[in-house]
Amino acid sequence: MEFGIADKQDKQETKAIEAWTAAIAYCSSYSRPYYHRALLLIEQREQNRALFDLDAAITAEPTLAAAYLQRGNLRAQMGDTAGAAIDWQYAVCNDFTLDSAKHALETVRQETYNAQLTQVLAAPLSNKKLSANVQRRGDCLEIHVHRAVGTGVNYYTLPNIIKQYLEPLQLTEINRFQLIGRAGELSQPDWNQSYDLYKNYPCPPSHWQVAISTIFLFPPFAIPAFIQALRVKHAYKQGKYVQALEASKLVKIIGIASSLPFSFFILLVVICTGYHDTKAPLPLKAIEPETIIAKWLRPDS
Repeated sequence: MEFGIADKQDKQETKAIEAWTAAIAYCSSYSRPYYHRALLLIEQREQNRALFDLDAAITAEPTLAAAYLQRGNLRAQMGDTAGAAIDWQYAVCNDFTLDSAKHALETVRQETYNAQLTQVLAAPLSNKKLSANVQRRGDCLEIHVHRAVGTGVNYYTLPNIIKQYLEPLQLTEINRFQLIGRAGELSQPDWNQSYDLYKNYPCPPSHWQVAISTIFLFPPFAIPAFIQALRVKHAYKQGKYVQALEASKLVKIIGIASSLPFSFFILLVVICTGYHDTKAPLPLKAIEPETIIAKWLRPDS
């Protein structure tokens, strides 16, 4: 195999492939000749043959992170984005230091996220003869709206329409959106304004009574309940409405979870008490002396 690497460094690509092919023929269960031959085939744009070799390399060595990385890159070039993402995930799982795989995964995740939000707004905006393209920038969504020259648009009511479709999604870490409008091929926008996505929404309840009750019901849950209760107003003041809402819900969930051990304890006491009662001897019924005498004096006795 070393001869193949040396040949490749000397630009003797044909000899390199021959060397790796011979190594594979000698030991088909060794992953490295497949891997190095695949890299050279990728450079030669032999995508299908390279994919075959990378499959073989991974079969021979299922933990070969570099092979997963290269196969992911190759699948992305061939248009298989979903398959590429899976390979990059395996690459990171086997070698967390592969920053290129992590960056590729983040890029795919971001592109998928943007495409999904663009699809959400596609139908309502198309009714107004508008098209949209959504791009996330930190805690803000950039919503680029395009219209044909001569098509009218009311930029004062359009933000409310956008909110109507975005608010129910409760997008985590998204607090505002930037509406950028353009007409035709003009580079200069005719509208560029920022809007708070959850403006005028009231602060979710902190559920302090529920948090305090966990101290008596199940003390180990008291600390996380208090942390989430404190987080509600803190997140709301920072403009993070969704995070505040999630913290509020978590307090209630922790409260319900803390009541389960207490309820189980009470049920156990009731069951044990009932079992004890069933084992107790039945009380004897007192028999009056007159009854015994009357029975003894009867003729048939």
